Amino acid sequence: GLYRTIHLASALGAKLVNSVVGKDLPGFPVHRNTDEAVALAERHGVSVIAGVGSRERHFIIRAQQLGSRLEKIRTVLALGEAVPEQMREDMRDRLASMGAHGVFINNGYGFTECQGILVECCEFGGCHNPSPDLYYLEVLDQDTLEPLPDGELGLLAITHLKRRGTAVLRYVIGDLVAMERSACPHCGRIGERLVVKIGSTYATRATDALRVQGKLVNPEVVKNEMGSVEGVLHYQLVMSKRDPQDKFSDDLLTIRLSVAGRHRDDVTKEIKKRMLDATGIDVNLEYVQSPEIYDPSQILKNTRVLDQRPE
Repeated sequence: GLYRTIHLASALGAKLVNSVVGKDLPGFPVHRNTDEAVALAERHGVSVIAGVGSRERHFIIRAQQLGSRLEKIRTVLALGEAVPEQMREDMRDRLASMGAHGVFINNGYGFTECQGILVECCEFGGCHNPSPDLYYLEVLDQDTLEPLPDGELGLLAITHLKRRGTAVLRYVIGDLVAMERSACPHCGRIGERLVVKIGSTYATRATDALRVQGKLVNPEVVKNEMGSVEGVLHYQLVMSKRDPQDKFSDDLLTIRLSVAGRHRDDVTKEIKKRMLDATGIDVNLEYVQSPEIYDPSQILKNTRVLDQRPE
């Protein structure tokens, strides 16, 4: 994501301001905190910000707290993870309070085997295959692995048409998606594009769809609700048994989370109501420090769903 952002700015002839935030990297002594990143963005009048979606939201929240003016921002390239609708609206509203109106929050879908991103032409308009001459995409039935008609939910598979080094043939990514090939109603482009089928994101991990307390819970629905809860820094869904010693006891859905700037009682009340309305499940909440959920020095991406129930 970092190198693609650099290449993008170079291709456009655009000025690039690299904030270099995050954990310290041995051998590379340059490290800035979020406040310094906000100051850089304000000083240079940035119009596009690129980064991991949840970290961008943290950046925007901090900029709002500092009373910054970021009125020139027009595009947010949210990379690395799904950014559901309510999270996008939360980010957009905060940016509007700092003078940036009508911001396009572009949450493309990317994966290692593509070495790039399937790009949104407009928000929720579909993620287009940017290089159909290099990649051929299919959506397959989960059981038979036969290709599915357009619009049906199945496993995404990729075939490299032109590639040096490691090439794959009908490689199953592990995500459930839906795809259309007709002309896009928003931009007119013809070809493969992923479309929103569940919640407000383009893909769900095939292993993430869980049955809890007799109900089928799509974690994308939960992510959509959690994405706009004020004060939440990180969260994780943990599936377990009420009695760990009894594999037949009731299921327990716990949301582990770290918060800042809000009283925990208020957060608990809001999340419990949201989850009950969205899933019909009374969730349990566990408050922890952020590194207990996500430590970027140890792992690359958040583990959003953790199933601890016995087989």
